[in-house]
Amino acid sequence: MIKAGIVGATGYAGAELVRLLSAHPEAEIAAVSSVSFEGQKLSDVYPAYAFLNDMICENQAAVVEKSDVIFAALPHGLSQELAAQCMAAGKAFIDLGADFRLESEDAYTEWYGGTFLDKELHAQSVYGLPEFFRDKIKGKRLIANPGCYTTCSPLAIAPAIVNGLVSTKGIICDCKSGVTGAGRKPTQGNHFPELNEGFHAYKVACHRHTPEIEQTLSKLSGEDVTITFVPHLLPVNRGILATVYADVKDGVTFADIRKAYEDYYKDEFFVRLLDDDKCADIHNVRYSNFCDISIHHDARAGKLVACAAIHRPDHRPPRLLAAAAVGSAPLETFSLETTSINGASDRCHILTLPYTSVSPYYLYIVMQPLLHNSTTYFPLCVGANPCVRPSRVALSSGMIRGKRRFPTRAHTQVRPYTWITRSTPSFHII
Repeated sequence: MIKAGIVGATGYAGAELVRLLSAHPEAEIAAVSSVSFEGQKLSDVYPAYAFLNDMICENQAAVVEKSDVIFAALPHGLSQELAAQCMAAGKAFIDLGADFRLESEDAYTEWYGGTFLDKELHAQSVYGLPEFFRDKIKGKRLIANPGCYTTCSPLAIAPAIVNGLVSTKGIICDCKSGVTGAGRKPTQGNHFPELNEGFHAYKVACHRHTPEIEQTLSKLSGEDVTITFVPHLLPVNRGILATVYADVKDGVTFADIRKAYEDYYKDEFFVRLLDDDKCADIHNVRYSNFCDISIHHDARAGKLVACAAIHRPDHRPPRLLAAAAVGSAPLETFSLETTSINGASDRCHILTLPYTSVSPYYLYIVMQPLLHNSTTYFPLCVGANPCVRPSRVALSSGMIRGKRRFPTRAHTQVRPYTWITRSTPSFHII
């Protein structure tokens, strides 16, 4: 069992990582830290974790001491020293921030205003986007988790670039993000009345994810790629939709493009290539680890239009935000990249409720959020009322069905029972 620690567990990325690691069969959360909430229970900060994770937020040093793998969900500029401490202690380190994403120190200085404190340490790091760099991630102990736009945009256009079907000149990445991408700290820009019923571009042609996208596309194409990147802010909590435009080369047909995408992603569990008449939509990937991709050919203009949708809290994953971190970590320390994400786990998630008097509707309210977007069977042991016997009940998308109905009386005595589900707990933090 791998002992995982999370530094910065009370931010959106860190809190989502807690949710994912809670269901990982080969990991246990050894410690969590928070500067703002040190000494408080995680479930006090996020009530959704009540009775599921009541760990006390400690300091950073305690997390490093107690853990085999440390996940850092920190703002840029704060991870380099922590990474050095982890490497010196023989720990694995996965950075959800930006400190190790860019290979060029000049680019890091230009876009983030910092420097590489330890160039040798940076040389040891690997960019953790499994769909492209899975083989390079294996065996590494220092992994840079990709950004949000920098996951979605390359996934949208990569097969066309790798197969030389589109020009690498003039690529446009037109992206939309939910507001949690800005993090948990409130600002005037993400204040509800400022954001609601609005929609606007921001950081046009100067967003920090620009060099990261260019770095990935340059590696895939084997040549320097320069893009035009325009992000927009959606009045929704979370989700990323990337629409990428590229010029189709002469003689290339849409059938060629379609086949290239099918071949490239045929073994990628989390990438879903949609039918030709479908469009990627963040609604269809809610609270999942999937990246939905739709491709469209504007034959009149000679353009490929590729759309990709992901849905993470501060959207910072290889599609896998915190999830990518969990998607990256297994390649080094865990067994399966898909484990614990989207019900792909072979481990049962167990929740035990105490003997109590509750209404059937309350049971539904407690259970349903944990089974979001899944159909799961579990034993429900009901006592005290002789007319009610243990039965198998299924919850799916807000509906309850089973061999026996819940009793019609207002309340039922329920003895302690264990609820077992094969899906990752997906209660909603945000």
